[in-house]
Amino acid sequence: MVEIEYTDKILKFKIDDHNQHKQQILKECKKSKFYSISSDINQKIKTTDFSENQGENHYPYFLKNILFPCSKQILRAYDSKKMGMINIWFQEYIPGNFHDWHTHGSSNLSGIYYINLSHKDMATQFKVLNVDIEEGNMIIFPSHLLHKSPVFKEGTKTIISFNISLI
Repeated sequence: MVEIEYTDKILKFKIDDHNQHKQQILKECKKSKFYSISSDINQKIKTTDFSENQGENHYPYFLKNILFPCSKQILRAYDSKKMGMINIWFQEYIPGNFHDWHTHGSSNLSGIYYINLSHKDMATQFKVLNVDIEEGNMIIFPSHLLHKSPVFKEGTKTIISFNISLI
């Protein structure tokens, strides 16, 4: 029998002062033009994508106050000197919404900041491992990891997702 050790790193950050950040980030997200990510009329996931219209960047607060303070730890963990943002977007889930298994092939790393998460079991699920996630956490993971958002049951889930490349 061959024993396989899984070595991909998933970083989890507990963001200080999350409730304060939450209000400002939600305000910025509301400024964004959004659309549905699914052709299924029952899917009402609101989303916007930074790469769709570079002139409408509503994420400076997130970048300055959440991502940048964690960047040294991210670079150290993945043994890199620099990283660059490829794209950034928010998604808002309501009951019945889900996002099936997928990867993010255009980058090295992906990240998710959980702004609203009414139930821990509605957090991102990974095919090969379990990550205990709650509201106010940000995770960074290799973009090739297969992941999904399960069918959302009640309340609202709002996340900021992003892809970065290591340089």
